[in-house]
Amino acid sequence: MELFSSVELFKVANIMFHFSWNGFNDEPNLRSTFYNLNWMKDIPENTLVSAISIPGTYESFSLHGGPLVRSQVWKLKDQLNVGIRYFDMHVGIWHKHKQLNIDIRDKHFMFDQNIRLDQVIEIMLDFLENSADTVLLKVRIHWLFRSYVRKLIEQLIEKHEDKIWTMSSVPKMQEARGKIIIVKSETFNVGIENRDSVLCEKKKFTFGEEKIIRLKSDICNHTIIVTACVAGLTDFPKKLAKNVNKQLLKFLVEQKYELNHNCLGVFSMNYPSPDLIKNIIQLKICQCDMNYSRIDYQTES
Repeated sequence: MELFSSVELFKVANIMFHFSWNGFNDEPNLRSTFYNLNWMKDIPENTLVSAISIPGTYESFSLHGGPLVRSQVWKLKDQLNVGIRYFDMHVGIWHKHKQLNIDIRDKHFMFDQNIRLDQVIEIMLDFLENSADTVLLKVRIHWLFRSYVRKLIEQLIEKHEDKIWTMSSVPKMQEARGKIIIVKSETFNVGIENRDSVLCEKKKFTFGEEKIIRLKSDICNHTIIVTACVAGLTDFPKKLAKNVNKQLLKFLVEQKYELNHNCLGVFSMNYPSPDLIKNIIQLKICQCDMNYSRIDYQTES
């Protein structure tokens, strides 16, 4: 008597293969075999960006400052090449009021990360110039002179206004290709609406059916949903990532065979591995059963 079908054996073998990996990477050298360039090119033009499962990084530019600060191992170009399409940054001006360049630092200790916002924008736009993909960018402003920093950011956006989406409505892929999409934050009130998911609680992933249904409801109402298991002030981002990335990879591998569990939105991660990123990219587009009205609001300048 046959205990398992060939399909079931394939599923088990596939899961066991992925679990030989743990979703975590702290190796700075990225091989080109792990590149995921133009991975959005086959997504239908009328697909809302919110319906796509997107790999992202949390504190995307925190590469310097010690074990309590470092949250990533790859520089921006490598993150783009491996398939990261959502970025989170903390910016401000710390030295003088008339400074024209906006610095990027870490969230808690404010270590300088040796890169400016204008440089990030240029690198992203250069990458997107010949790409069918889009990039989401969330900016949080810190420290003094916040109004002045907001003005500088708005001027920078205006300089590239044809390549940066600032409306509050979520664009379709035909509107988003080759562009940076600004994601609204509590300190920079420009860009698309977004909400944190409930998949991570107390620094641990919990994937219940009710939570998945709630995610789909929000996503189908044209909201960007972001899931992040983040380190606190006294947590080591690398240590946390080793635990939560493994949990996430296990869940994603299992979801490949669950037709209704593709409505997950953005995952904002520390130290993601190429296989974890690939498994997010390979999730199907969220299929919404209901017709939701879409209202466009032009962001005020």
